[in-house]
Amino acid sequence: MNTKILSIEKLNKTFLHGKVQALKDCSLTVSKNSITGLLGMNGAGKTTLIKCVANLLIPCSGNIYFNNESLLKKPTIVTDNISVLLDGGRNLFWYMTVEENIKYFSLLKNSNKFDKTRFAKIAEYLELEPILKKQLHRLSFGMKQRANIAVALMSSAQLLIFDEPTTGLDVKFQAELERLIVDINKEYGVSILLSSHDMEFVKRTCTDCILIHEGQTLKQGSVQEFISLFETSRYEVMLYEPLTDDVKKELSNSFRITEMNDLSFTIFWNNNNELNEMFSKLNSFGVKVKMLNSENTLRSSITQLINNKSEENWDETSKKHLCVNL
Repeated sequence: MNTKILSIEKLNKTFLHGKVQALKDCSLTVSKNSITGLLGMNGAGKTTLIKCVANLLIPCSGNIYFNNESLLKKPTIVTDNISVLLDGGRNLFWYMTVEENIKYFSLLKNSNKFDKTRFAKIAEYLELEPILKKQLHRLSFGMKQRANIAVALMSSAQLLIFDEPTTGLDVKFQAELERLIVDINKEYGVSILLSSHDMEFVKRTCTDCILIHEGQTLKQGSVQEFISLFETSRYEVMLYEPLTDDVKKELSNSFRITEMNDLSFTIFWNNNNELNEMFSKLNSFGVKVKMLNSENTLRSSITQLINNKSEENWDETSKKHLCVNL
């Protein structure tokens, strides 16, 4: 049984005097020593959730527990145990050098003698030597990110939170960041929560995954449990001639079609066999395909998951009605 380092229970947060609800009864957990991906489209509530955990925002209701202690009742838990790297590199002083930033925040958090041994190890590990004496504003985004990580590791935080860490990174440094996150988790035993809308990044980096949408948790589990979701593609099939009602009915009964009109329909698949079967079925009806558009995006995966949940809820409702009638 995995021990939970972070538990969030029915968290609610609204803005503009209750007109905008960013979080709605949001509940999730993060296991110790895990790398947990917080997936969601822009506006899903990821950053709001992270800021609530960091005590930068106060939730309207609900609770947040770190090692079974309430962060809301004991805010010092955050400063002692959690480091947050916000999107946009807004964590450090830009006109101080990398070394000055590391020493300043280390002493600010730990309030004791600067740990030179730990500093040397982290600097070597993150390859910081060439930039230690450089002011932060003179560095590339990737180097700033390394400096941010160094500050977080110097604090001996048990939980490290990244908010959209791949924003602005080129392909090369994104690959380096993936390796760095995995290595930090193993080397320092730090639990990591990272938010992203990049499914491939989460798939390659994380051990666990949480998907939120419109401020609510849609799904949580191991990355393996999300594989079919990651590999699901949305196809829009466009036709030369209108479909007859009989063909529409046959296609709807045979495949998971979400939208359909006379000249097109939308369908979700996660393997090519079903795609070939669909083409064979259309060919048997003499229906010719004009164009096939596909996308493998977080939006399409969320749409499929919502449709699946709707079908499950419909099935449960049908069963209840059947039982009542019997």
